[in-house]
Amino acid sequence: MRNKAHISDPLWRLALQQDGVLGHGQVAAQGYSRHHIQRFLDDRVLWQLIRGIYGLSPEPSWTGLAWGGVLLGGDGAALGGRSAGHLYGLCDAPSTIDVLVPRRAKDRGCWRFSNTRPDAVGTLPRTRIDETALALCAEAAPVGVLSILSRTVGDRLTTAGRMIAELGRRPNLRNRGLILEVLGDVAAGVHSALEERFCSLLRSHGLPEPVRQGSVAGGTFSDNVYEEFMVVIELDGRLGHEGAGKWRDMKRDNRNALVGWITLRYGWWDVVERPCEVAAQIAELLRSRGWKGNVRFCATCRA
Repeated sequence: MRNKAHISDPLWRLALQQDGVLGHGQVAAQGYSRHHIQRFLDDRVLWQLIRGIYGLSPEPSWTGLAWGGVLLGGDGAALGGRSAGHLYGLCDAPSTIDVLVPRRAKDRGCWRFSNTRPDAVGTLPRTRIDETALALCAEAAPVGVLSILSRTVGDRLTTAGRMIAELGRRPNLRNRGLILEVLGDVAAGVHSALEERFCSLLRSHGLPEPVRQGSVAGGTFSDNVYEEFMVVIELDGRLGHEGAGKWRDMKRDNRNALVGWITLRYGWWDVVERPCEVAAQIAELLRSRGWKGNVRFCATCRA
């Protein structure tokens, strides 16, 4: 009775680095012949996942399958689209793994190959964060765009400036206008585009215009002030709201509340995804404080 086959320590370590997956070339480079490989398969030291790709388990993890796709793609291959996005934490793991290769390749198993030369980064090669995020934004609904930008720029995976530079190379990208609006405000440290959208929201619903940058209490200024009704509407165009700015805003809101002012606070997600609900909230608050006007339903009202 022969002894069970064993792979070498270097090959074992390489497999662990690749989430339990190896390519045929990697195994052969360690001096193993096809006969050796067949023994590994017979003894269940390795499992063949697809021709040319082996695993330490018959059911590798998603990351292991991603490694398998890159190994199948060969030199210059990298993950793209939602597959790269998952590695950055921008989306759930897709069932089909997108692999970009600088040559033509047929789809195999769970791997979909695209003929392009990726600018790859990472030990498990994937497209750069800016390219990846914009590719996901192009496929997303508006609320998805805001979520992706929040995770990339708000969580400091990249900067608004880098994203805008990458966007400049993609003049026909879907959702380009919204992406540029949001990133432009973030890069400039203002929220003028958000303010314009908010003003349009008010007008389309027949709500009164507030005073811009009005002073309320303690010499501080607020974005939108209804002096007659003692109501403040603050807009936050930042992607991620942490640090000193968060506490400064809270301190201002508390100071205003002590002298009878009520503050409502909205961001990009509110104004883009639920404008009619925002309008209804503002109208309800203004009415409770004496406003006698009527809300006008816009063409797309869901309120």
